[in-house]
Amino acid sequence: MNTISEHDQILIDKYLRSSLTTAERAEFDERMQDPGFAAHVDAMREIQTAVAAEGRDGLRQMLRMWDRTRAARRLPLMRIGVAAAAVIVLLLGVYFLLPQDRPDSVASAYLEPYPNVVAPIEKGDQGLSEFEQAFQLYEAGRYTRAEKIFATLDQRNHSVQFYRAINHLMAGDDEAAMTALQHITADQGHAYFKPAMWYLALAQINLGRLDEARATLRYVVLGGEPFSGKAEELMNAF
Repeated sequence: MNTISEHDQILIDKYLRSSLTTAERAEFDERMQDPGFAAHVDAMREIQTAVAAEGRDGLRQMLRMWDRTRAARRLPLMRIGVAAAAVIVLLLGVYFLLPQDRPDSVASAYLEPYPNVVAPIEKGDQGLSEFEQAFQLYEAGRYTRAEKIFATLDQRNHSVQFYRAINHLMAGDDEAAMTALQHITADQGHAYFKPAMWYLALAQINLGRLDEARATLRYVVLGGEPFSGKAEELMNAF
């Protein structure tokens, strides 16, 4: 079976959404002559059916939690002056009534740092190496300082590659995160291949690259746990 490229994944996603152009349809029909590609299309079609049938309830529950979290952000306004609070609440009300970029918001609701299993923080840590410092700063959420050290480490190390990419994502640098994650997911033998695919989808959504994100999410679902369930929910969000 030939390797399914990122372009192939986007092509399959457009086929499943009936949005192929004439040229893309011709390319798709030609690719279907490859048994491996055809088998991948069948698998993705099955995923689409399963997500349509079972994914909505989980998505609704997640969105309700997200809405409650968003609403909770207004509570501290009660502690400031009445006049100022009234103005701010009015502005927030207008903001939340405006059309929102739901895919990005949902991706943000799913975004959480990957656990530091490489050099976790322990009480009494002293004389840490730069390698350990980078991972502990990452775990502590001090992403700017962590990046300064990550940048000095051996970039061939799989753990450094992956955690530095997630550090970029948590710091809001989606472009750097996506570039690093694409490098990782180009190697199916990479130690962090499966989690990197999940985080790549989140970066793509944040950047508005929705066709690529859909294709990546389908691949995540096909890959099984631990991210397939979340991927099924997220696929229904846009």
